[in-house]
Amino acid sequence: MKRLFIAACSLLSILSAGALAQEASEAELRAKLLDQNAKGAERMDAAYKLSKQQTLSDETVAALISVVQDRSDPKAMQFVRQNAVDALRRHPKEGKKALPALLDVLGKDTDKEMGYLRYRTLLALIDIAPEDDASYAAFLQAVDDSESAPRQIGVRGLALAPQRVKEFLPKLKARATDENAQVRAEAAKTLEELCVKGKADEVVTLLPEIVALLDDKENSVAGAATYVVRGLAERGKDVSSALPGLAKLLEHENGLPRKGAIRAIGVIGPKAAPLVPKLVALLEHKDYFVRSSAISALRKIGTPEAVEAVKNAKAKQPAE
Repeated sequence: MKRLFIAACSLLSILSAGALAQEASEAELRAKLLDQNAKGAERMDAAYKLSKQQTLSDETVAALISVVQDRSDPKAMQFVRQNAVDALRRHPKEGKKALPALLDVLGKDTDKEMGYLRYRTLLALIDIAPEDDASYAAFLQAVDDSESAPRQIGVRGLALAPQRVKEFLPKLKARATDENAQVRAEAAKTLEELCVKGKADEVVTLLPEIVALLDDKENSVAGAATYVVRGLAERGKDVSSALPGLAKLLEHENGLPRKGAIRAIGVIGPKAAPLVPKLVALLEHKDYFVRSSAISALRKIGTPEAVEAVKNAKAKQPAE
């Protein structure tokens, strides 16, 4: 027992020493972060390293907040402030104290050059205060931002407030035709998430916009749109108007929209019977996943032609 007690004391001593070392390290980083005579790169590094700490003291949170609000030299402080925002974001529990400062960034740092700062700040709101009314207001405002990166995260944030879908649906509709592909893809992802959260009745009102996204030149956008169609079909919505767009994607050279289209068609089921010949053609595809997904879709469609095609494919398809 005596030996066990000594070992336990030694371990406690080691852990205490480690905690003190971490505390000292945090204090040093905090001092470097606040040192206005230090180089910008050094202050950026200090903020970055603080983001890697397991926890943040109240003093460090206060220091990060002061840096986030430092507009003394906008150009020189821009990246330091971004890293300070990231540090708060990575510590959402402690970062809740920074909510007013983060909202202040979105309200005051509206120049084009500060677009990425707003982007990082919106990401922080998603992690720190996703359901706060003030965060929702910030997301709603960001959807109309002049820069695409904040618009994208504004759209993402709207998915966190499904109960307000009727309020923001017009803005989401506008972003489905945004000039930026990432924003369009995010709009599709948000629509899919709203389906999952029980808002398919509202989402289906944007079916014409969703169908248009199936024909988007960007693979990520077209692929995301197939998931919205699938989500609506899973919830019993009539998505017949999407069939021509899905049919076109079956011949797409990129796997993302093609595979998404196959899955969506399978969920649509018997109403997708006109697409059976195109699915049958995919049974000869070199990609095993495409072939197996096509078989699954044909089974769900279930017409005599589809059933016969599945039987023939199983008879001659080599084992993988």
